[in-house]
Amino acid sequence: MNTKLGTENLRECPHTSVDVVNWYELVRKYRCNSCERILICECESTRSARFLPHQTKRAGGPGFWRVPVDGFAHGICHHCRGMALPPAPLAVLPNRKGKVQRYYWREIRRMTFEKLAAATMDSEGASLTLAEMQKRFPEVVKTCEREALEFWKTSHQRSPLYGTKERDQESFLRRVAVPVTELRARYEVHPADNKHPLGRFRSATGELLSAERLARLHYENQGWEVHDCERRLINALCSVLLSPVYQDPNDPRLFTGVRGSTNPFRDRSVPSVVQVTLPDDFGTSANYGRRKSAYTYRLASLMSCPDLVAEFDSLKEPSLTMREYLAVHDAEIGLARRALEVVPRSVVCGMLDWVVRDFWNRHGGWPDLFMIRAREYRFVEVKTKNDRLSQKQMAWFEWASGAGAAACEIVKVLPERAWTLSNLVVEGE
Repeated sequence: MNTKLGTENLRECPHTSVDVVNWYELVRKYRCNSCERILICECESTRSARFLPHQTKRAGGPGFWRVPVDGFAHGICHHCRGMALPPAPLAVLPNRKGKVQRYYWREIRRMTFEKLAAATMDSEGASLTLAEMQKRFPEVVKTCEREALEFWKTSHQRSPLYGTKERDQESFLRRVAVPVTELRARYEVHPADNKHPLGRFRSATGELLSAERLARLHYENQGWEVHDCERRLINALCSVLLSPVYQDPNDPRLFTGVRGSTNPFRDRSVPSVVQVTLPDDFGTSANYGRRKSAYTYRLASLMSCPDLVAEFDSLKEPSLTMREYLAVHDAEIGLARRALEVVPRSVVCGMLDWVVRDFWNRHGGWPDLFMIRAREYRFVEVKTKNDRLSQKQMAWFEWASGAGAAACEIVKVLPERAWTLSNLVVEGE
């Protein structure tokens, strides 16, 4: 873990070997593998100090830890070293589906700042942060963002900075044998409370339900016990069963930090911040590489322990801070314990082994639902007609359908009749 060393002697070390510690912050920070300082490249000094002063003070790593930045160093970033910057695409969201938006988010934001400086800050004679600019000049900010996006769309077509080729769902499903079930129901579009159109499926009993709720009802009628899954299950299993490795006092990179409580039902008498002890590279592939023998030993011990549920129960209290860190509370603990009762031990350990190799990239993409019926279990991802599997979801299904040997399927909820706004159905009419 980085120790605050000050900035007066930064040039004593040449910083020839550095690693990025925060791929998803605008101002990149680097850890020097020789002196262990956390540094920002000097080429970022003016921009970061002007637009994002808070990011020049602390570094947020992939494990969401926060440590002080030791200062600026010359020529340590990828650009200054003449190296291609590895892509760090953002997840697909309804307002962020385009590849340029997702891959060039950093370049778009930087250009937006520069345009804002020219359009407002310099002319106003003021030095404002991004938040202040968005508040004072919202329309100017939107215009600058649109212009920056168009610039990088054109630039990407001419000379791409990143390779943005991703697996498509159709070719993936042809190659990976994932069972697909279709459910059909009448689809209707109604105005929501905010007056915007909202699509819902009409169940056999007449209820208007989301696709996921309709799928849950379908499986419940078949006798399945249905739970919300996604990252809840794997976070619970990892935070408890792997806590002896995560919080191993013999790990030289272990540190204790603080973060706000993630418990939504926190008693007001309990502090709103918690202390968490974990390695500073927690959740990264580098952490797995550095601690591979410890993880291997731990997984072997889980495979051979007499009672996996009892082992889980014995670690609930010792793993409290790790559970708090990953937002694992009573509901998630109950889900994990229930899963341990029915999922084969080999599959459980396979799940842990797969995700711990690159936790922050693999704890997302898990299916929507986890279901139990007698001694059966199944993971189910719910999709509608136009929904696509994300890259992380494809990675999960590829693992589950192959080495993971986990029971899984995709259920597609499709309309019996496609309704549009031109034949809008309004309740009461």
